[in-house]
Amino acid sequence: MIDQPHKEWHTRGVLFSHCVDRSLHRLGQDLRSEVLDKLKDPEMPRSERYIWDPFCLPGHYAHLRTPLPRAISKPLAELFCSELLTLASSQFGCMGLTPPWLSLYLTGHHQRPHRDTPHGPLAYVYSLNPSGRSFRGGETVLKLSGNREESIRLRCGELLIFDASLLHRVETVQGTLDPMKGRLVIHGWFSDPQPLAWTNTRVLKTDFSSLYESHALPADKSIRGFLLLRLNHQRREFEVHCSTLKGRPSAQVALQILSMANSFARQQKWKPNVNVVLPFWWPGIQPL
Repeated sequence: MIDQPHKEWHTRGVLFSHCVDRSLHRLGQDLRSEVLDKLKDPEMPRSERYIWDPFCLPGHYAHLRTPLPRAISKPLAELFCSELLTLASSQFGCMGLTPPWLSLYLTGHHQRPHRDTPHGPLAYVYSLNPSGRSFRGGETVLKLSGNREESIRLRCGELLIFDASLLHRVETVQGTLDPMKGRLVIHGWFSDPQPLAWTNTRVLKTDFSSLYESHALPADKSIRGFLLLRLNHQRREFEVHCSTLKGRPSAQVALQILSMANSFARQQKWKPNVNVVLPFWWPGIQPL
């Protein structure tokens, strides 16, 4: 069953969302507690303390990381991924998640500017950091249009979702070598964008193939980015929910697809309680 998540959105433009999803937010402290429980008592050489990979690519990345299921219990990892996937599918039409990473940043750790496009259309960062932090830096900085940048600091349980093709970085962390006090985040990508129609109780079987066949979509190789259409319940037609399309004819492409989608909607017999998302993705950009 896929349901509309109960959420509070704090949206800053069409390219990224800094949000508080209530289902995910309440998991933050439980996730943090489980991770820190494995990091406490440094004089006790338990095997749980040896799960961290010192991920270092000089000039690009430097931090500690581990697959999330190695750091927390299986039930809690599955619950987190289930809640995150509900949000990804219902809000963005992404039916998959890449395996989530848990990363820990101590003094000197950072990520230099890079893009994540091949992994999925949208990247996410979920914070396990309390409001009273013991370190400086660690903000996620997104490079927007022109010379504009957005520096985002997340509190425990908050989620940042952004266009994976955006150039972004993590500011160098300073002030602590104690893993109990470092920057702690879960991160990964929303993947497998697919159309979806559903109600509060079930997913509807709908044949969307006519919208997604190769001859129906623009073939211009200069197009790249992510386009998401959502069904407007009152008007019973699709609207652009978010678009990161780039390339010379991107505006025309969005209008062309919107027109096709609304022609398709008029042929359906969807009731007012039906939700529909239509994602379209042209990866285009390769990472730095």
